[in-house]
Amino acid sequence: MDASGLCPVPLSADPEAVVTDADKDVYLHRYLEHKLVRTIEAQADAFRQGVESVTGKAGLSLLSAAELKQLWGGHEVDDARLDLWRSRTRVAGVPPLLVGHFWEYLRQSKPSKRAQVLQL
Repeated sequence: MDASGLCPVPLSADPEAVVTDADKDVYLHRYLEHKLVRTIEAQADAFRQGVESVTGKAGLSLLSAAELKQLWGGHEVDDARLDLWRSRTRVAGVPPLLVGHFWEYLRQSKPSKRAQVLQL
């Protein structure tokens, strides 16, 4: 905030722009869109593609959020499902040793704990 009581606009193409009472709704909308949509867009797209590779393109649109939650995290993950989960997971940017420790942790965990990790 500067001496006039106005705040710089971090998402503006013009870094000298300021937020006023007249345009604070526009600023808030852009800020929230940036924080809640744009910053996770790549991750959300990768997640969608992964789900669609298993369920087909219509898979996400056929089930409600509650049904998806139940299917993905509502059941224990037995050894066969853990193997399937691992075979369909692609990891980028994480050291292989760390990835190996993750799968080993899950292998040694109870099926109910695996479901909690998957739900997370």
